[in-house]
Amino acid sequence: MAGSFFKSHNRGATLIEVAIAFAVVGLIMTAVWTAGGAVRNRARIETSVQTITDVADRVRALYRSYPGANSYADTTAKQIAAKLVPDFAIKDNDTTVNEWGGEVHIAFKRVNNWIVGFGVALDMSSTLPVEERNQACADIVMRLQGSGHSSEGFNTSNNVPLPSTYPLPSQDNAPDDGPIYAFAGNGGWTNVTNKGQMEMLSGFGAGGCTNVAFYFKL
Repeated sequence: MAGSFFKSHNRGATLIEVAIAFAVVGLIMTAVWTAGGAVRNRARIETSVQTITDVADRVRALYRSYPGANSYADTTAKQIAAKLVPDFAIKDNDTTVNEWGGEVHIAFKRVNNWIVGFGVALDMSSTLPVEERNQACADIVMRLQGSGHSSEGFNTSNNVPLPSTYPLPSQDNAPDDGPIYAFAGNGGWTNVTNKGQMEMLSGFGAGGCTNVAFYFKL
């Protein structure tokens, strides 16, 4: 009797119990992977903000004392040689790379051969899921929101949007060294200065956000 009792209670796990165990493990792994992805994206956003502000500081350090520079860094190779791009964003000595796998672009607003402002743009890798690109774009813009208010037009140079008017309207004179305008790309550029996160996310379209850019006064 004792032998039959132990046989009936040591039969091992049933298929249902094994399936439940695998399902629980799967849920745990999914939660861990999702949390890990969120942490990685937050780190990428922090590095992206650092890249943009670092470039802005370097450009100002070089050109504020010499805005009429005749030989300015109008190509990526020249920008790297002029130390306008931080080392962690340089790839193969003549190209740039950001945390999202795209490039870093810098363009200058010149009036009568004098540099009066500049733009910094980050491309998002097309291999990233649309939702991830959209959230990253919106988060970066929210972290570096421009101080301007004008809806004035803009032109592009080196795939970077630059305001088409000069001088800037008085309400768009930044009180500090932060960006004046913020832009998001989705096949073209859209001025997203002072837009909320949900408004941006709903406006990126089916293709999603492809790049972000910020314009600074020199």
